[in-house]
Amino acid sequence: MTNFGKIKFELLNDYGEDTKPIKELLSIIIFGIAEHSVKYYRDTNQLDHVFINSEGELHATVTPSIAEKITTFKTEFPAKRKHSESERRGHVDYWIFYKNIVFIVELKLVHKGFARGDCTTSRRIFTRYIEAIEQLDDIEEDRLLCFMEGTKKVVKIGFETIVFGTRSKKIHEHFHVNPSFYHEKIEKSLDALIKKGQHYKKPKLKLKKPIDFKALWFLHKDITFIKKGRLSEDHLFPAVGFIGHIEIGKGV
Repeated sequence: MTNFGKIKFELLNDYGEDTKPIKELLSIIIFGIAEHSVKYYRDTNQLDHVFINSEGELHATVTPSIAEKITTFKTEFPAKRKHSESERRGHVDYWIFYKNIVFIVELKLVHKGFARGDCTTSRRIFTRYIEAIEQLDDIEEDRLLCFMEGTKKVVKIGFETIVFGTRSKKIHEHFHVNPSFYHEKIEKSLDALIKKGQHYKKPKLKLKKPIDFKALWFLHKDITFIKKGRLSEDHLFPAVGFIGHIEIGKGV
């Protein structure tokens, strides 16, 4: 196994008999992102991380992670929208059949600097989180189950990746002396973000659906640094966070 650092993962709610497969699937994705990201970093001579731009690139780690453990899944799965005057069709990022459950996963990615003060500035993070949930809510479930005779359960997961990074040279130097200081700071900020989401002051961005899981990948110190080139300046990426909403669909 590649030395990606350490991951802390917690499911914040109980889903009865579905808790175990939900936790297993999320673990496959989260740990897989970490392992495949490290391979990519090393193959590119430590000059690039797959998560530094957008979710489009992050799919390069999610797809092989699922494929290694699960045989029945699709990407960019076509799905009919509920609220549309036309027969307009959208898609979901991942349609996955696992443990007799159809999972649909919508992936988002945002970047968060933490060089100054409290890093819970959250508009962009909440906006992307809500986008994922709204896209999943607008999908007709019948279509999602049509290939799997006898399967009557859909689990929808809005999955957001939060990349913590900084250009601060001072932090670069201090991080390698005392990484735990920044790990603790980032962990506290993620917890504050989750708490803030339930009471966010801007009505349009208030989270109507709770954050149901959280995870933090603390990168091994040897894989945190990206030299100037791929980016305009040297960057440090000490951690990647994961949050999301889980909803048991009605099925058919």
